[in-house]
Amino acid sequence: MTDTSITIRPLTTHEEYEACVNLQRDIWGHDFVDVVPATILMVSQRVGGVSSGAFTVDGHLVGFVFGVSGFRHGIPSHWSDMLAVRPEVRRRGVGRQLKLHQREQLLALGIERVFWSFDPLVSRNAQLNLTSLGATAGEFIPNMYGDTGSVLHAGLSTDRVIADWRLTDPAVERALAGTPRPLPPIA
Repeated sequence: MTDTSITIRPLTTHEEYEACVNLQRDIWGHDFVDVVPATILMVSQRVGGVSSGAFTVDGHLVGFVFGVSGFRHGIPSHWSDMLAVRPEVRRRGVGRQLKLHQREQLLALGIERVFWSFDPLVSRNAQLNLTSLGATAGEFIPNMYGDTGSVLHAGLSTDRVIADWRLTDPAVERALAGTPRPLPPIA
C-alpha cells in the first residue's frame, strides 16, 4: 500500500530538521535522551547518511527515517538508526515508503547492506521488517540501549533484534514485490 498523499524526500531546510527533532520528542517523549539533533541530521547527509521525511500535501512532517553510513567488516553498510511515523498516519504504508526511499538513496551510493535494531515484541515492526521488507533477523542484544528516558520504553529493558537487510538479495526483491520468504515452521 502506498499513500499517494504523502511525499517522501530528504530533509533540506533548518525548519525541516527542527521539525524532525520535535517529531522525535513527540514520539519517544520529551525526556528521551537519544534525540538526534538537527545538526547531525544535516551533516550525516553530507557523508552518505539518510535524513528524509514524509510530508503531507501542506508540508507537515508526519514521519522520518534517519541513518548513517560506514563500513562493517570492510563492506559499505548503513545503520538505519530511527524510523518514526505519527499515529494519525500509521497503517497507511508510510513506514514502508520511508524504508523504500532509504533503499533507493543507498543503492544510488553503492550501499547494499543495511542494519537496524527493532523490538521483537512489537509485531507491526517485526512484520514490516521481516515480511514486507524481507530483512532477516540477526543477533539478539539484551537491553541494547539501556534506559533511554523514553515513554515508549517506560522502565522496560530495551531488548532488540538486529535486522539485516541485503538490498539486492533475490529474497528481498521478492518480498518487496509482495511475495515474502516463508517463515520456518515452529518446532
